[in-house]
Amino acid sequence: MDAQADLELIARCLEGKPDAASQARFKERLQDPRFRRLLLDFEIDNSRMPRLLLELAHMKRASARENRSFLLWRNLALVAAAALISIACLVYFRPASPDLPRVVSSAAGWPDPGRSVKASKAYLVPDDTAVELAYADGSTLRLAAGTRLSFDAAAGKTLILTEGSVSAQISPQAAGRPMRLRCPQAEAEVVGTRFTLAAQEGRSRLLVEHGQVRFGDGRTSALVRAGQQAQADARQPIIAQTLARDDANALARWNAYSQKLRFDPGMVAYYDFQEGEGETLHCSSPGGKNGKISQAQWMAGRWTGKHSLLLGPGQQVDIGDSERLRLKGPCSVFVWFCVKDWTEPSHALISKGAWSWRIQRGGNSPGLEFAASDLSPNVVYGKIPVNDHQWHFGCGVYDGISLAIYVDGQLDQKLLCRGRIAQAQNQDRLEIGANRQHPHPNANCWIDEVGILDRALCAEEIKILWDAGKP
Repeated sequence: MDAQADLELIARCLEGKPDAASQARFKERLQDPRFRRLLLDFEIDNSRMPRLLLELAHMKRASARENRSFLLWRNLALVAAAALISIACLVYFRPASPDLPRVVSSAAGWPDPGRSVKASKAYLVPDDTAVELAYADGSTLRLAAGTRLSFDAAAGKTLILTEGSVSAQISPQAAGRPMRLRCPQAEAEVVGTRFTLAAQEGRSRLLVEHGQVRFGDGRTSALVRAGQQAQADARQPIIAQTLARDDANALARWNAYSQKLRFDPGMVAYYDFQEGEGETLHCSSPGGKNGKISQAQWMAGRWTGKHSLLLGPGQQVDIGDSERLRLKGPCSVFVWFCVKDWTEPSHALISKGAWSWRIQRGGNSPGLEFAASDLSPNVVYGKIPVNDHQWHFGCGVYDGISLAIYVDGQLDQKLLCRGRIAQAQNQDRLEIGANRQHPHPNANCWIDEVGILDRALCAEEIKILWDAGKP
């Protein structure tokens, strides 16, 4: 039976005086869920419930000759349909839980702006975007690209952060109902504050800009106040560290840009040096290789709260080789460094052997060079001095037609070139602070951040990187 015939049957039985055949057919079709749905839609469109309930209440007065049995079947079916309508309305139109945020700015895979997120559903912020959320009490969250998380409203506002970064501004919470942010290593309990929480492989890091946050991992906990940071991992207890005001602001700014940078579509390998201890330098970007630290010392980075490695004689980070590290076309390599002492030519900061690509001291000069073998010419020498015991940002760029070296966000030198980066020796090992394929001296620098991309950064992007990360 088609839908049009079903509608005619419903109208005949509900609006008129059906014959015995129609009554029998109506009872038979009630067994079909599609017919019941059509009946439900008909009732919504015609708003018949008040009259149907009244008819049901007066059933005892109906004459047996009026086919009381059919009327009972019909009206019971319609009352059941009305109950379904009421339940559907309650589910669909019920007020959103104040413990689940609404979307302010959306992205693929997220609800539309103005709609609430769903409890227990896993969400991912796509690359090259960010998502903003707001709670009914005015609290706001900003989720960086690559962030994975879910929400739980069973015991108040609860966010489960699997990976990525959340910047939050939390309104004062009701007594006994703090907001909770859980990450793999610890839980932050918030009563009203502004902070950033980042989760990466093996560790979670909290930076508080205003207010205070209780940060614990089940073994130890610390009350982290404004201007302090704390880190949770399996190797050490949680300790709140006080930052100078300028350092706290710089670290908050760097946290935001670092989380975005690691998910840049062109990022081959990104190292943020935030371990602070151990013999492994973890790659913070997806699909990259970790490095083995040899003899190098962990020390403070370019501000308090940032970590670095001092890479002197016999000290380096060996990352090895992979197909992604064998850059062939347009590419960019950047490094944050502070020279301790340059006493010999060509101190190596980062290199893929002696015959592929590298950033190092430009011979005996006080500047940098960026080289990519088999290009013609294959090296560009910078003129800006960097051996002054200050932190600097060096970036080498090959865009397919030119080589350029940037220092502290500005173009140092650029020259036209042709050819392709050497492939025969491109299987050499990637090293930070050394070039063991050639008798160049080690960096003799502090290094606290390195990035390798398989695309050419433009001048504006390099300026943004400098502004976001400068000490």
